[in-house]
Amino acid sequence: MEIPRTDTEAVNELIKYSQWVYHGVHVTDDGVEEFKIPFQGNGRKASPTKSKTWGDYDTVCNQATKRSNSRGMGFVLSEADPYCAIDLDKVWDPENKQFTNAKAKEIIEKINSYTEFSPSGTGFHIWVKAVLDAKGRRQGFVEIYDRTRYMTVTGKHFEGTPETIEPRQSEIAQLLISEFSKEQKKLDVIVIDKDDIDTFPLVFDDYARAPGDKLQILMHNNTKFHNSWNLKRKDMGGNTPSEYDFSLMYHAIDAGWEPQEIYDMIIQHRVDFYGKEAVAKLDPNVHRSYFRESYKNARQSVANNRGDITPEINKAMNGTSQDKLDLFLEKTHIKIDKVIMTGEDPAIVQFVIGDKTLTIGTTIQLGNINLVRMKLLEVVGKSIPTDMRVGLWHRIMEMLVAVAERRDDKVLTKTFATLTLVKDYMENKMPKSDDWKEDAEAGAPFIKTHTHDFEKGIYFFWNMQNFRKYIYYSLDTRLSSQEMALDLSKSGCRYTKIGFRVDGKSIGRNLWCIKLEDLINGTDVSCNRPTGDWQDDLLSEAGDESSGELRDEVNSDMLPDESGSA
Repeated sequence: MEIPRTDTEAVNELIKYSQWVYHGVHVTDDGVEEFKIPFQGNGRKASPTKSKTWGDYDTVCNQATKRSNSRGMGFVLSEADPYCAIDLDKVWDPENKQFTNAKAKEIIEKINSYTEFSPSGTGFHIWVKAVLDAKGRRQGFVEIYDRTRYMTVTGKHFEGTPETIEPRQSEIAQLLISEFSKEQKKLDVIVIDKDDIDTFPLVFDDYARAPGDKLQILMHNNTKFHNSWNLKRKDMGGNTPSEYDFSLMYHAIDAGWEPQEIYDMIIQHRVDFYGKEAVAKLDPNVHRSYFRESYKNARQSVANNRGDITPEINKAMNGTSQDKLDLFLEKTHIKIDKVIMTGEDPAIVQFVIGDKTLTIGTTIQLGNINLVRMKLLEVVGKSIPTDMRVGLWHRIMEMLVAVAERRDDKVLTKTFATLTLVKDYMENKMPKSDDWKEDAEAGAPFIKTHTHDFEKGIYFFWNMQNFRKYIYYSLDTRLSSQEMALDLSKSGCRYTKIGFRVDGKSIGRNLWCIKLEDLINGTDVSCNRPTGDWQDDLLSEAGDESSGELRDEVNSDMLPDESGSA
């Protein structure tokens, strides 16, 4: 087995992820040898779509070296990492050390990110940080993927390229245009008639991917869709593939997806959960017929459950902006005067109701009817009717987004993004402990009653160094303590000192904090910023500790330093 070289920063960066398999030889029942098959460290086959079959680098590598069929290591690309990989096949002559394909040389030079030789020595793998629009691509000697595929890793750096994995989103976009825009579908396309699914053009593509933004909204806001996607519907009889297909179709139709988008989703789901081999065995014509019949049944079920909703939706969609706002009023009995969207998608959404501006969240959160219901109840004292159907809600929200006033407020966007990070940190990293003092001593985040600047309330506290580690490992974003302190201060968070006793020993901690109410109420982007100078704001703060025994103190030597210590 060939173990990857680890003398580049790029390979060491990949090693931090537990997304490793080894590749090797598999002998079929017919005695045929299959190469570059992904395996788990225990010798069983691995799947690029099932994270439970992956492992950390050291474990998989150590186990693989003991197996006779192992040939090398591989990294699985997934939506959980920021990477995208380009595979250039059979473009290099290792004997004469020269390119056999001028186009490959051009691609490597334009991308200008970490590039290594493939196991054969005749190809290259280019690693970048980028996201594809929906699916991987394969055309000629070029393949490009960012998920549900594994890539062999040799660590044999191609001299002249960076030793680091660089962000290259715009370069990848240009590559897709230049190399894949003329890609031809192999299968036939039927005459278009948008009103009839029987004659709607359905392209069967086993590399199909559902529209990412729409899929994410349904996964986050529709429990039945989420459970159907993950094959966890206990309320269904046989739990067969066709039952899950029908459930996924139903909710996607209810949310207003196009037929081809739904068809792509069904194929992606089959590949992810049943394997590409199972999909490859399908006859495209038979499968299209199956889909059309299932689609018609699902569409009829949606129509039956919606009642007379569709005519109203269609009328509002074809009407004016006021018609769309009037439909919201009719269905919720709440009058919205204006919808404001700030920043790039997923943008921040605000409802203007009378003299109040209510921050709902991002466009993704807008699809969560329960979240919006609570926001509206707090501000206007009215709630969305409990019998509001999710499908109707999503259609109405699509219309509100269509009539929204677009703005570019970098301060508001930055504040919302910062507080969202704090909220995520609280929800994902706060220990389930009954003793906040133990959490504070260990450097873990905690919640306690506290008085700050003479304002008593329930506050969330956290350590800057651990917070920055969370952001780095979760989002691959590196910010200095000073940069983060500036963002936090401008977002309404405060830096303070808190003291307590554990086993008779006095302990002090310099921590950041924010009133829990301000954090949970939609990461309030309208929080006050007293002076505009974050250092002056920090140095001017003082308040009583909730017990009355201690006093918050802030001085210059308490400010977080560049190393991240607090």
